[in-house]
Amino acid sequence: MMRLIGLALVFSTGCMVGMQSAARQSSRARRIRILERMVQDLATQLRYQTPTVRELIDYLRSQPMYAPLGFLGQVGEDGRFADDWHSAVCGDAALGMEEKQLLEELGGTLGTTDTDGQLCALSLIGAQFSRLAADTEQKAMEKGRLYRALGILGGAAAAVVLA
Repeated sequence: MMRLIGLALVFSTGCMVGMQSAARQSSRARRIRILERMVQDLATQLRYQTPTVRELIDYLRSQPMYAPLGFLGQVGEDGRFADDWHSAVCGDAALGMEEKQLLEELGGTLGTTDTDGQLCALSLIGAQFSRLAADTEQKAMEKGRLYRALGILGGAAAAVVLA
């Protein structure tokens, strides 16, 4: 009886590992969609209110939907914005390399040109985030199935070997 329970636990552990890996892929796609929405919100704020860069960051921090973006809380109030933005983006381990590159480009754009120039840059960056999100969602679907299947098969194989 105990042996059967142990085998069931080994099998279920394999399944859970596969499901966790699939969920990690999906969470990245959701985070990229949040970044895409953030760029759209920045463009809207710039277009209608012409705030300073610090006011933009404060606005983003005040929005609950951007709470998962940890780097926003790391952008300091004291130093130069570009340096603060760079260190905050580079220090966020949850971001992938593509997201970091686009966010670096975004940080280099904010507050450096006139409003029209910033809006054009935000439009391009938003389109790049949109493409990245679509690619990531597609990969998450494909890899999610693979990870779930590998978890089930791995758990079953481990249970058979231990039996």
